[in-house]
Amino acid sequence: MILGLSIAILAYFINAVTTIVDKYLLRGSVPSPITYGFYVGILSIFAFPLVFLQFEYPGFILLLLDFLAGFVFLFSILFMYLALKKGEASRVIPIIGGLAPSLIYLYEVVIAGNAVNTTQLTALCFLVAGSVLISMKIKHEKGRSEKKISFESLGLAFFSAFLLAVYFILVDQIFAAQLFLPAFAWTRVGSFLGALLFLCFQGNREKIFTTTKKIKIKATGIVVSNKILGGIAFILLNLAIAKSSGLLVNSLSGLQYAFLFLLVIVLSYKYPKIIKERFNKFLIGQKSLALFLIGIGLFLLFVVF
Repeated sequence: MILGLSIAILAYFINAVTTIVDKYLLRGSVPSPITYGFYVGILSIFAFPLVFLQFEYPGFILLLLDFLAGFVFLFSILFMYLALKKGEASRVIPIIGGLAPSLIYLYEVVIAGNAVNTTQLTALCFLVAGSVLISMKIKHEKGRSEKKISFESLGLAFFSAFLLAVYFILVDQIFAAQLFLPAFAWTRVGSFLGALLFLCFQGNREKIFTTTKKIKIKATGIVVSNKILGGIAFILLNLAIAKSSGLLVNSLSGLQYAFLFLLVIVLSYKYPKIIKERFNKFLIGQKSLALFLIGIGLFLLFVVF
């Protein structure tokens, strides 16, 4: 259990770094989330050789489940990229990470039939409150504040969180029934097939091919390097799930928000060309309070499970 949690912490730090790079690329070098998501799925096929290191054919039903998990994960990433395109990274990622464990918990209670207790309900309240607070755009001038929620970004983040929760639920079952390496490799095939599905629509094909022609060699190197780094983090997260549980690993995602928040603050002031978000004392206080609420919720879930 401790090994799984340690692996998850490292993975979340790497994820925070790759999220910063994703936002940078979506802002300039690769402005199309569809194109970015497509190449993430296509590059997933390079994990397939892992299946031969510990070969196991899971059977037709489990193989379909593996493919479905990879497919769902790819579209969770796509919605995250769309949300990042519309909103700030330090808002979007905490919304996704705050809602995903809540949805997993609801599955555990409503569908799986696990017992409800006061601590779990309290944790959900903190997670929802923190997610709503961090998604608000609040203009603060001379003691007055105006609240405004970006519904488009919030909606995209919610769909991403929903699909991410489905993915964690699926891989929990997958790793319980299959060996880790072949199961992980088969899920990557599912993401690859999902990427090919993008090409079935003419609008997507035109956008992917047009954007690809405009991508500079330097940007291509950054994309590939970032996806390799993201792939390492993804393998680590799946390994952590295999060593513990999907809900437990997802509950630790509050660490990613903390890493992300600190990185964004430093980069916004030191390297604004990489990422630039507006900060003032009021905004920092708002986000810090939201992260604190989410952190309490995640901690309570961690203690419960």
